Amino acid sequence: MERNRSGNRAAAMMEGRLIACIIAAGSLNFCGVVVETSMNVTFPALMREFEVGTATVQWVTTAYLLTLAVCIPVFAYLRRRFSTRALFIGAIALFLCGTVAGAIAPAFAVLLMGRVLQGVGASIGLPLMYDIIINRVPAPKVGLMMGVASLITAVAPTIGPSLGGLMVSVASWRMIFIVLAPVVVAALALGLSGMRGERETLRGTISFDVRGFLLLAFGFSALVLGINEAALSGWLGVRTLMLFALAAAFIGAFGMHATRATVPVLSIRPLAQRGFAFALVPVMGVQLIILGLGYLIPNFAQLVLGADSLQAGTIMLPGCILAASLSPLSGKLLDRVGATVPVCTGMVAVVLAPALYAIAGSRLSVSLMVALYVLFGFGQGNTLGNCMTNALKRLPGDLAADGNAIANTAQQLASAFGTSLASTCVASAQASGTDMAFATLSGSVTAFWMLAVVGIIAGVGFLLSLRAEQQD
Repeated sequence: MERNRSGNRAAAMMEGRLIACIIAAGSLNFCGVVVETSMNVTFPALMREFEVGTATVQWVTTAYLLTLAVCIPVFAYLRRRFSTRALFIGAIALFLCGTVAGAIAPAFAVLLMGRVLQGVGASIGLPLMYDIIINRVPAPKVGLMMGVASLITAVAPTIGPSLGGLMVSVASWRMIFIVLAPVVVAALALGLSGMRGERETLRGTISFDVRGFLLLAFGFSALVLGINEAALSGWLGVRTLMLFALAAAFIGAFGMHATRATVPVLSIRPLAQRGFAFALVPVMGVQLIILGLGYLIPNFAQLVLGADSLQAGTIMLPGCILAASLSPLSGKLLDRVGATVPVCTGMVAVVLAPALYAIAGSRLSVSLMVALYVLFGFGQGNTLGNCMTNALKRLPGDLAADGNAIANTAQQLASAFGTSLASTCVASAQASGTDMAFATLSGSVTAFWMLAVVGIIAGVGFLLSLRAEQQD
C-alpha cells in the first residue's frame, strides 16, 4: 500500500513538472501573440511618436512573422544539438532581451530589433513546447497535455487587443512590454523548476546546413512578404506574383537540396509519411480560419454595425474562453477514443460558423455574432490541439523533431494567409464601392464563404489522414 502511494506521489510530481515545462515554454508564444495583437491597436501612437508611415509601422508585425517563419525550421537542428534545458534558457533570454528593447526603444529601429529578438525566442519556445509533449508525456496523456498547450495559445488573441487599448488609453504602448517582462521571468522560474534534476544526453556536434538555411530563409521571407503584398495590392499584383515566384523557386531549390544533403537543416522526410502530410491540412486550415475571423469580426462590427471598439473587441471573448476551456477536455477525449470523434464534431462547427456568418449577412447583429463565434469556439476547442496531436503522433521518433518544425512553420504561414485572405476580400470590395458599410458587408460575406470552404478542405484533409493511417 505504501509503495503504491509513493508511486502515485512520484507520478503526480512528474506530471506536475511536465505541465510546468509545457506552460513555461508555451508562455513565450503566449507573450509573442499578446504583443502582436495588442501592438495592432497602438499603430497610430507609434506612427506619431516615431514619425513613420503606415507601410513602415506594419513591420512591427511583419518582422515578427518573418522571424518565426525563418527560425522555426532551424529547431530540428537545435534539438539535435542542444538539451531541452539549454534551448529553454536561450529562448527565454532572447525573448526577454527583445521585451526590454521594446520597452525602452528610443527609435523605431530598436523596436523592430526587439520584435525580431522576441521572434527568435518564440521560434524556439513554440516547437519546444510540442517537443516536450511528444517526447516526454506518456502516450495515454498526450492529447490532454496538447489540450493544455492549446489552452495557453488560445487565450492570447483574446487578451492582446484589450491590453493594447487599455495601455494606450491609460499609459503608453511601452507598458505592453513592461507588463509582459515579469511574465517572461516567471516562465523562466517555472520552467527551471520543472526541469530540475533532469539529465539529458547531448547528440554531439552536428554541422549546420548553411546552404539549406539560406534557401529556406529566402524562400519563407519571399512567401511572407508576398502574403503581405497581396493584402495591399491584391493576389494578382505584379509584385505579389514576383514574390510568390521567388518563394517557389527558393523552396523548390531547398527541396532538392534536402534530398541530397547528409544532414539538412530541416528534413523533408516527414512529408513522405502520407498520414502526417494529410494531417497538416486541418492544422493549417483551422489556424487560417481563426486568423481570418479575427480580422473580419471586429471590422464588420465597427464598419457595418456601428459598434464601438470595446464592443468589437469583446465579441470573440466568450468563444475564445470556450475554446480554451474545451481544449484540455477534448484532448482527454482523444486519449480515450482517438481523434475521430472530437475532430469530426469540431469540424462541423468550424465549417458552420463562417457559413452562418455569410448566410446571415446584413441580418447580423452584435449578439448574433457573439453566438456564432461561440459555435466556432466549440469547433476550435475540439480541433486545433487535437489536429496537431493527430499529425505529430504519426511520425516515428527519428522524424519527430523535423515534423514538429514543419507543423509549426506551416501553422505560422497559415496565420499570415488567414489575415491576408480576409483583408484582401474586404479591401477589394471597399475599393469598388462608395458606401463603406455596404462594401465592407459585401467583402466580408465573400470572405466568410471562403473561410467555410477552407474548413471543408480541412475536414477532407483530416479524413484522408485517417484513411492513410489505415492503408499504412
